[in-house]
Amino acid sequence: MKTSTHHTWLALAGLALISGTVVTVDAETEWRRSHRGHVTWGNDNLPPERDIHDTIPHRENGKKGILKFHWTKNGAKHPEYQEYSETNNSLYADRKRRFVQPNDPTITDWWQRVGHEGKGNSEVFTGNLTRDAGRGGDWTFAPLMDLEGEHWSIPDLLPADDDATIYTAVNFGMYMDSNPFGFLDGAWSIGDTIDELNVSVVDGRISGLEGILFATTPFVFDAASEIGWVPVGGASTLLNSDDYQAGRSGTIEIGGAHAGTPTPGTLSCIGIASLLAFRRRR
Repeated sequence: MKTSTHHTWLALAGLALISGTVVTVDAETEWRRSHRGHVTWGNDNLPPERDIHDTIPHRENGKKGILKFHWTKNGAKHPEYQEYSETNNSLYADRKRRFVQPNDPTITDWWQRVGHEGKGNSEVFTGNLTRDAGRGGDWTFAPLMDLEGEHWSIPDLLPADDDATIYTAVNFGMYMDSNPFGFLDGAWSIGDTIDELNVSVVDGRISGLEGILFATTPFVFDAASEIGWVPVGGASTLLNSDDYQAGRSGTIEIGGAHAGTPTPGTLSCIGIASLLAFRRRR
């Protein structure tokens, strides 16, 4: 099994200090400077534009922020790659992590969990699913490295007021082709609530979005389903945000985000934070 290695260097959040003068830099440079906390599984990797960027939230109400990530193969945890797990006990600062994708065609998808210990969490299943005409149009897994496109973002929806989890499933190719920045064309930020954005989830779907579903139980692969994923609890567990928020789970907010390299117009949806300097081997 390949273990993960994590390195972090001190980064400035979108500003360059030159001879006492603060110089604003372009959005992509700003993004890369603030996301040098990279996690690798060996040295044979795809180019940086294929990296997956994530955020570990800061501590809230005494609850540590958490992030877990692993590469998957045909919908199951990949046996060759160790899961990455980290907590954040900072009172104010989110942490940025960049998962470097190995050059391995057996990786077809990835899984991630973000939120707080003992508080609301988001769990996301994301795969490269393609239709095989020779098998009656069923979905099949394909290498994640075959997907093109480096500019995308996926919001993490989670309950802000309850120790519960909202599950998200993404048909990555369909999502990137139709709506690579999610709802409102990416005009959302971590910490926004869906009510503030006037966004609703009905039967697991957000109007106008393709390739993404939300539920209150985990997703599993289903070759004959609409996007290749179905919740294990059945159709009754597909998320309906109005009913969910009216119940004990309360407000649904954007608790995090996954992203490729952003365009200037989508930088705000992830946010910029400085990283503390340290190097650690996991």
